[in-house]
Amino acid sequence: MSITGQVIVQATAQNIFKFAMKDVGFSTFNDKLVGTEPLNWRNVITPATTPLTAMYKQHMESPVEFMLVKGEVSIVKISSEEPQWSVNFKKALVASLKIQLPAQGITSYWTVMEQGLEGKCENTYQVSELPEYLIHEYEQGMIKPELCQGKKYYQVMKARDITKCLERSIFLSSKTHAKCLLGNCDGINTKSSTTRYFGCGETIETIQLHGMINEGELQQNVLAFNTEPVVTGTKQILKLVATKPITTVISDIVAPIALTDILYEFPKPMNSQIKSNEEQKEYYQLSTMDPSSQVFLPEGSLESISKTEIKAKIIEKLTTVATQLAEIEHFGKMEIPSQLKSLKTVISILTTDDLKAVYKSIQSLTVSIDLKETMRTLLIDTVRMAGTSPCVMFLKEMIETEQLTATEALMPIATLAHNLKTPTVELIDQIFELIKSPVVTGNPILKAHAHLVFATIIRKACLTTPVTEVFPEHVFGKMCTPDNPKISQVYIPHLVKELEGAYDTEKQMGAISVLGVLGHESVIPLLLNYIEGNVEGCTPAVRTMAIYCLSDVTKKYRNILLPVYSSIVHNPAENRAIRIAAAFSILMRMQPDTVHLQKLAVSTWFEKDVEMHKFIYATLKSLSQLALEDQPEGSEWKDLATKAQVVLPLAKPIAGIISSTFFSFFTGVLKNLHVGSQMTNAIVTGSTSQMIYHKTEYFLKQVQTTPVEFSIDVGGVKSLVSDLVKSVSGDTASFLEKIHPEWKELVQNLEISPVEDTPFAAHIWTRFSDDIQFVFGANFKTVDIIKEKVLESLKAPGKMLEKVCAKTPININKVFEALPYQAVVPSDLGFPIVVETQETNLVSLKGEVDVVCATPSVTLKFAMKAAVTYSGYVGTVSPFTNELLVAGINEHRATNIPIKAVVELVPTTSSMKIVMKQIDEITPSTTAIDMHHYHMKPFTAKKPLVFKDLTPIVLHKDTKVLKSNSDVKTFEATFGQTVGLDMTFKVDTESDLYDRKTVIDAWANYKYNPFIAGWFHFTETAIKANGMPTARFHKYTIVLNPAKSVTKEAELNLMLTLATKKDTQEPQIIKLDGSQIALPRSSKHEQSLHESIQKLNSESAHAVNALVTAKLIGGQPITYTYSLTAGKGSSILEHKWNLQMETVNGEAPLMKMCVEGAMKYPIVPVSGVKFKYFNHIGFGQTCDEYFINVDGTTSVTDKQKQYSKISQEAKRCDKLTIEAQKINQEIRYKSQGLEKMKLQEKYAGVISEQLKACNIKSDQSSALDQAVIEVTTSDALPTYVYTYGRMVNSGLKALLFEYISAWPVYTQTKKVQVKLNFNQKLNTISMYIQTPMDTMVYKNIRLPIQVQNMLPLIASKSPVEQSYKALTGSPLYGKCILGQGYVQSFDKKTYGYQVDQCEHILSSDCSKEYDHAVLAKEINGMKHITVYHKLSKISLTPSFSSYKLEVDGQEIAMVKSKLVYIKSQDLQSTFSVYLSADNKVILDTPAARVTYNGKEAIVEEKSIMADGSHCGLCGDYNNDLRAEIKTPKGCIYKSPYASALSYRVKSGQCALSQEQQQLIQSEEEKCTKYKIEKTSVSSLYKSMKQSTYSIKKHSAIYQGEKICISQEPVVQCVSGSTPKAVTHKTVKFVCLPEGRVSKLYAERIERGESPQELMQQPVAFETKMAQPISCGIIQL
Repeated sequence: MSITGQVIVQATAQNIFKFAMKDVGFSTFNDKLVGTEPLNWRNVITPATTPLTAMYKQHMESPVEFMLVKGEVSIVKISSEEPQWSVNFKKALVASLKIQLPAQGITSYWTVMEQGLEGKCENTYQVSELPEYLIHEYEQGMIKPELCQGKKYYQVMKARDITKCLERSIFLSSKTHAKCLLGNCDGINTKSSTTRYFGCGETIETIQLHGMINEGELQQNVLAFNTEPVVTGTKQILKLVATKPITTVISDIVAPIALTDILYEFPKPMNSQIKSNEEQKEYYQLSTMDPSSQVFLPEGSLESISKTEIKAKIIEKLTTVATQLAEIEHFGKMEIPSQLKSLKTVISILTTDDLKAVYKSIQSLTVSIDLKETMRTLLIDTVRMAGTSPCVMFLKEMIETEQLTATEALMPIATLAHNLKTPTVELIDQIFELIKSPVVTGNPILKAHAHLVFATIIRKACLTTPVTEVFPEHVFGKMCTPDNPKISQVYIPHLVKELEGAYDTEKQMGAISVLGVLGHESVIPLLLNYIEGNVEGCTPAVRTMAIYCLSDVTKKYRNILLPVYSSIVHNPAENRAIRIAAAFSILMRMQPDTVHLQKLAVSTWFEKDVEMHKFIYATLKSLSQLALEDQPEGSEWKDLATKAQVVLPLAKPIAGIISSTFFSFFTGVLKNLHVGSQMTNAIVTGSTSQMIYHKTEYFLKQVQTTPVEFSIDVGGVKSLVSDLVKSVSGDTASFLEKIHPEWKELVQNLEISPVEDTPFAAHIWTRFSDDIQFVFGANFKTVDIIKEKVLESLKAPGKMLEKVCAKTPININKVFEALPYQAVVPSDLGFPIVVETQETNLVSLKGEVDVVCATPSVTLKFAMKAAVTYSGYVGTVSPFTNELLVAGINEHRATNIPIKAVVELVPTTSSMKIVMKQIDEITPSTTAIDMHHYHMKPFTAKKPLVFKDLTPIVLHKDTKVLKSNSDVKTFEATFGQTVGLDMTFKVDTESDLYDRKTVIDAWANYKYNPFIAGWFHFTETAIKANGMPTARFHKYTIVLNPAKSVTKEAELNLMLTLATKKDTQEPQIIKLDGSQIALPRSSKHEQSLHESIQKLNSESAHAVNALVTAKLIGGQPITYTYSLTAGKGSSILEHKWNLQMETVNGEAPLMKMCVEGAMKYPIVPVSGVKFKYFNHIGFGQTCDEYFINVDGTTSVTDKQKQYSKISQEAKRCDKLTIEAQKINQEIRYKSQGLEKMKLQEKYAGVISEQLKACNIKSDQSSALDQAVIEVTTSDALPTYVYTYGRMVNSGLKALLFEYISAWPVYTQTKKVQVKLNFNQKLNTISMYIQTPMDTMVYKNIRLPIQVQNMLPLIASKSPVEQSYKALTGSPLYGKCILGQGYVQSFDKKTYGYQVDQCEHILSSDCSKEYDHAVLAKEINGMKHITVYHKLSKISLTPSFSSYKLEVDGQEIAMVKSKLVYIKSQDLQSTFSVYLSADNKVILDTPAARVTYNGKEAIVEEKSIMADGSHCGLCGDYNNDLRAEIKTPKGCIYKSPYASALSYRVKSGQCALSQEQQQLIQSEEEKCTKYKIEKTSVSSLYKSMKQSTYSIKKHSAIYQGEKICISQEPVVQCVSGSTPKAVTHKTVKFVCLPEGRVSKLYAERIERGESPQELMQQPVAFETKMAQPISCGIIQL
């Protein structure tokens, strides 16, 4: 747009001026413009202007009068009849005409705060003298030489910085975007304004101005990644034409009004008599008093808009969109998200009554039910997305009157904090009424979400200043303040009452999370009571929630919460989950100092809780591994990672790669795209619960957002399973009746107290797009309700089938906005610069589900559509044509999948049939189903406002796609013909080049990682020749043409058959219900199963056959049949497998493939240890046409055996063994007393170290350090096998080039041989490879530290168990050792104790089930082992040179090196026993594994979780050394010896001695019980209450371009508190120029640091400042 005209200025009195315009013309255009090179908006030539029509001419030529006082405008008189746009244009002209002089006299440079349209902002003036020749370089006629005879030429340059303003008049509403317009982008000024004045005078003081050029520019990244910005430029040129005496006075102003400022005016009713920006705010604040009618359009007036027409057009648009959603073709071109976004814009100007009228009109339409429902749901979602006050009031009424179902009401409630545009006091009050309404309070789910969202709104709108969220407070004034009396007098008491009335854990947690999210300081003491556990019924889960729920305000209350959380973390007697929650909050939310991390690191050396130790070390390690260059700008992890690197060496290391409890951190930056992300993943393992946490943060260009964050906490699973099993089986018998009578008698005699099961509880919390939260919980009551429903359905199955076995329509339509940003910034011409960006998401699922229970089958017919549009534009509104003049970028992605699927299950044959067809809406004329569409379109537009036509910019006929200098390149390919589908992939792009290199460059931007590319899918663009992204036109589409597709239907049949065989029995088929029948031989797949099991020739074998038949039905039917048989056999020494794959009537290159293999390894160290591997692969038309044999052998070399004897660990093992034997001998001859106890403690310490060293020595002696792999093949192989082989050989040379120790040697051979030699000491591998092509030797290939404990394999260990321990640092099964005079518990506590001839409970399930136990006694130096499992008893005793095994009173013969399976008497359990060649017995039960050699017994517990439900000499098994050995009654004795005695059977000859009885009796009288010592945080809070409300912190003052910091910290009140008494003190300030250094200092003092170097800086000034003597807050 361009405007021309003449300006007549008259000085009517001292400092009073009057001006008027005449001959005004304008032009608007949307064409390519030309100009001088280099081409820029400043030098383009615009089309000629045309005169204004009469009405606009009258407005533009209406005169203006203004008064200047010391260069400042004090009054502007203007006609009250002028529209708002005309007033702003003339205010801009006044602002351009004036220069505000400095108060101390004119110099060549000065800075002033000067009023302009955007506000009172900082302006910098620079006066320069120009040489005469230079004046002709400027625009023609800028200076009149005839008026400058004998004078100097001057240029006065004014630069305006709108990021530094005392007051503002802009409209800004955004989420997640940086506040660049408000000065929050590190000095980046997105809008610049420079004015150059030209004139002449004898001196600076006498300059007379002849001309002015003003240039304003706004650069806006409408997409939040690295693409070309949209630039909006304004240029004003004023030239002096003539200076004349006043002959004709400018006419009087009609109906004048005196304005007191020149700030931009937003739309308001004509003749409103608003005279200033303050009055404008008051006017809009009054408009908020009635939220139902509070409407506002920042870019223009609402008066000319017909609401009646708009309502009709809304219904018309909804009808169009709903119809389009039902269509199949060209979905991508419809741009439905853009249409809905335009609809949202129009809806945002409607009142609540208007919206009700629209809703009523839709309900009364005579259209199909499906179409009406689609229109209704789209309207509800679009109203929700609009988020204006009338929209909120409309939704409130819909919910309260139950016009929305509970399911429908959930989304408007949950997304309220996200969509709310103006959270004013009045609207918040209305939302409060909503959360109290019976509809909400009567539904627990709605109530929980309503309270949560209300607390979020209060915190964001009233209590804090969100970092990346802006409400339009420069127009409406402050939305809400902390001083709002209702917060402390109404809202918080209501929420506290909800907490006090919470009668169960789930409700307590919900109410606590609401108060935590609210984050008001007055609730902190209340929450601390719950953190401490002082409230009745406060479980550890509630206490943990009280910590986590404060995460959003932890940083705000750092000074209060840091000491509290630190005391919790370092309380060793506190609950594990609570300590971890506190530690996480310190690490991630409080920006801890190095000293806090040092304390955490050092604490690992004396930490008794293994999981807490793992958490601290794993978290610090993960942080320390974050590279600084991989961390995005704005990340708070940079400082934390640096500190973690410093303190990590102080921590006690843990083994493993993935800890069972950890917080891990991942971060990365895509430099070309200017985006990054960071992820937090966590697993917290409690004794009976597991918590999983994830958070993803995006750091985009001037945008920071958290798209997803969630936590899942599940506890008491064991209790849940037990309860469900009991309910299903109907078994009501006591658990004691289900165990062996002898074991039952022991339980009763020893009075073993059962460990109480933790009740089941599960909680899921998710947060999407920063502030959309969902919470769901379940507990034992939920399970009871589900059980009742199940039992009801079992009693009356017909009722359930009526609900399930029916046809159910599907019509789901969801619209959601993300990254919304809207700004209206006054341009230097006075016209608004409108900026709007938003990501709009749409998901639509239409169809039906038909469940037929008779078959049974499920028919699913659906058309799934999903689309996302990320677009933005910048422009203005032409007041002369009411057109939108904009430029922007539109990115659109759409997916369209119409399909009909039938799933039929046949339980009798274990088969499933899936049929996929075209849906009925696809007709013979359907030719273009765009299954996936994407485009990026830069555009310019000149179109009517959206209120006129409801047409989105991108779909308007006059919108033009910008073209670059690069031509459009087209690529098209067809595919799918082999399966009878006609599909086309077409690309149109303005990338500089479009070839393979371009595709590779595009992937390079995502580091060639498909996961990253998917995560940042919205950054996909065309690519420049240098690989950089560009917002040029780029489009691709995948189209299916059903008319030309031969295949109309696809059918897939899948039949699975599972067979098993044990020992000598015949193979059995396992049916779906768990029963077994003999495997027949009638069908081909059954014969394959027989062959597979036969080939395995194994003691235990399993085989599965998958028969897959795929049919393509249409023209010429095509059938593909695949038969896949896989088998696996195993003994304790050997695993076998085979695989048969057969293609019948198919087109695969191989008709058959057969694989047979075996792996053999020993499980105890013996001489000549070897690990063997064999695989035979046969393939081709038959399995004998081609073959590849792979033989592998691993062995322990003599070198390794020798190393295991002389290694440091071996020497230490031998030394400690001798030392342990000496101490054990001394103990034997000592009577019980203090001296013996000390010796036992010493013995335990030596044994603990000896076990570690000897275990390593044992592993070294059986480390398979050499592997030899030979590959032989048939004489001929397919060509592609040779090709792949050469590629692998060449690739290996390239990859391992640096390790090549010699040039290739060419040898004659027909096989491939690979020799691997591992060096454990150096963690390297050397490799010798001989192929038919050459022989290569690679020396000392460095292995990653992560595989150090995985390779080489240990012959005496299961590869699975070895790998698990290498990964996690913990054994797969808990391990307890009963040795000669010592016990090492499951949790690795070693203590001295000698088992005698009486039975001792070594390990037992001490839950209420008591279902297994291991007992031991020692006679003549030999251990006797008894194992109970449910009703079975297994005895293992030494007998001559072997052992005697009895199971349920029946002796079982054992054969060396043979695995024996044994069934229990009740046939419910299977046991196995193995006697090794070196006389070691391995007894395996479903619950435990016992390894026994006569003198030593090792018990391995197979429990899934270390839940502390065990007891006995082996401890409680909870990964926590605190109170490790509890007595049967749960007491904690002062010594392990006394605790162990309590598990000694006390009957007959096994009675305790008098001394032992006295010891036990004295301990039982005290019976110290283990309990959590809750951290006294309330007393800590009270003790520091006085000091924490006042802190010493440096004061910072901004002066122009400098930041001034007090030399010493001054007393200040913390956020949320106020001074109770004040004094005044003189404070010295040091000033630093604005820049990187000053920013660093500002960040340091914000963190509370006190930089000592400030004391060395010169004092800039001193001033007296008010300082509080004491501070306090208002208590509830």
